[in-house]
Amino acid sequence: MDDTFWGMSATGWTAYYTLLTAGLLLVAIAAALYARNQVQIARAAQREATRPYIIVTAEPSPIGWRVMDLVIRNIGQRPAYNVKVSLTPEPVRANETPGAPISEVQWLREPIPMLAPGQELRTFYDAMEERLN
Repeated sequence: MDDTFWGMSATGWTAYYTLLTAGLLLVAIAAALYARNQVQIARAAQREATRPYIIVTAEPSPIGWRVMDLVIRNIGQRPAYNVKVSLTPEPVRANETPGAPISEVQWLREPIPMLAPGQELRTFYDAMEERLN
């Protein structure tokens, strides 16, 4: 009786399955490395999406459209720590109040310890009637 199956001996089949198993192991390692890379990309995207976003704008005051406020706001999803605001050129009102120029506003001179998500700081910037004259 012949010790072959489809023309291959038991040793040949063992070698074939060993190579097949090695190939599957390489595919599994490649898949694991790819998955790890995808997890790292997803984590980085999540960090970016939930980081604090700080904006500084001049916008109409809640008291009326004729008055403009200088506003710093955290529109991100996480708190912002040690926020330093630097505006170039420095803001100047049309008619500065003696002894209280806008450049002396505390959050323009010193770091803000923390700005929570959605939190804003406002200060009077200018009256549009004075600015337009």
